[in-house]
Amino acid sequence: MSLRWTPQRWATAAQRFSFAAAILCVALLLVGRRTRELEVADPPPALERVPTLVLSWDHPARALELVPTVTVSLIVGLLGALFIDPVMGPLLACLAIVMGLRPAFRALLPIAAAGSIVLGGALTVAFQMWRQYPPGFGWASNYESLHVLGWIGVGLLALNTVLEVVAARSAPPREVRET
Repeated sequence: MSLRWTPQRWATAAQRFSFAAAILCVALLLVGRRTRELEVADPPPALERVPTLVLSWDHPARALELVPTVTVSLIVGLLGALFIDPVMGPLLACLAIVMGLRPAFRALLPIAAAGSIVLGGALTVAFQMWRQYPPGFGWASNYESLHVLGWIGVGLLALNTVLEVVAARSAPPREVRET
């Protein structure tokens, strides 16, 4: 006797796709990118400097102008309301306005994102220890309310990235200090 359950076929297909994607990622890591060296007759002065890592809290961030800030906040707020939670959309929009106009706090976004994801994982472990849910296919449905914390972390990271890209594109070229 053979029993086929339609939703299980989708789950099995998704697992196989995920496994194939993981194998592809490992293959790309092992093979690496092959680059060829370019010969430059007279390199520009900017290429003679050694690139350095600049952490987000080590350099002064620029405040965005009002129009890019409002545009970013509307887009992030709409996407947050659609994909995270209807309540989180306006909160992310307000956060985008504050972070766009007051960039001194922008370095806190990745920290808050990591904290949100860690809090979601810690609460999942705590609820499992406290309520002792039985293992099974629907185990994850016991934590429907906690997945929002993970999406908040993703939303905060996306907001940080969008603000950095918009700030870099709208900024005049900065002078690079020699160290």
